[in-house]
Amino acid sequence: MTRLEDRGPAHPRRWLLSFQPLEARIVTDLPDRVTRVLADPNQNRAVIDRLFPPSYSDAKEEAENRRLLGASLYEERRALLDDIRACLRDGRTKTDGLHLELGRHEMDLWLRFINDLRLLLATELGIDTNIDHSAIDWEHADAPKFALLEYLGGLEYLLVEALTVGDGGTGTEEDEDEGDLPDDGYVPDAGDPQHDAGGPDDVGGPDDAGGPDDVGDLPDDGDIPDEGDPPHDAGGQR
Repeated sequence: MTRLEDRGPAHPRRWLLSFQPLEARIVTDLPDRVTRVLADPNQNRAVIDRLFPPSYSDAKEEAENRRLLGASLYEERRALLDDIRACLRDGRTKTDGLHLELGRHEMDLWLRFINDLRLLLATELGIDTNIDHSAIDWEHADAPKFALLEYLGGLEYLLVEALTVGDGGTGTEEDEDEGDLPDDGYVPDAGDPQHDAGGPDDVGGPDDAGGPDDVGDLPDDGDIPDEGDPPHDAGGQR
C-alpha cells in the first residue's frame, strides 16, 4: 500500500512517500520506460506525439518549431528523469519498502513524471478517452498495463490531494495527516502477461475499478491527462 504522510506544519512543507517492496521495485524501473522512448523517437512516434503535442496548426510552422526546439524538449524530459532517479536514490530503503522525503519541488517533479507515464501507457493501449472499465478484458496480455495505469492515476490523485490541503484546498484537518492508496493496492509488473489482474483484491481488477470510495482512482475513474498539460492544478512545472 503506497502511503503519503504530511510531515507537519513546517515551512517549507515536507511529505514522506512510502512504497511497499514490490511497488518500489516497479516504480524504480519506470524512468527507463520513458528513456527508451526518448532514445528512439522515430520508433515511438505515437508516444512522442502525445508527450510533445503540436504548438502550431500549420504544418510548416510546426516543423520549424520542432527543428528549433526538438532537442531542447527532449533534454528537458531527460533532466526530469534524472531528477526522479536522484530522488529514488536518495530514498531510504528498509525491509518495509522505499521511503522518499519530498518537498514541494519534488512533488511537482513526480506529478510531471506520472503524467508522462500515463500518456505513454495510454498511447500503447490505444486509449484517448476515459477508460471504460467494463470493456477491459482482465485476462488479456495488456491487463497489467491497465492495472499500472490505474495505479499511477491513484498515485497522482494522492499527490494532488496532498498539495491541495493547506494550499487553499477543501481538505479537512484530518486529511492533512496522511493518505493511502487502497490497502489492496497490488501493483502488477506491466511487462508480465501472466499477472492475475482480474481478482477482486487487485487494484487493477474490475471489482476495484470504479467504486466511489476508492481513494486510488481519479475522480472520474480513469481520466487520461491531456497531452502536454500539467496534471490537474497542482503546480506542476512543464
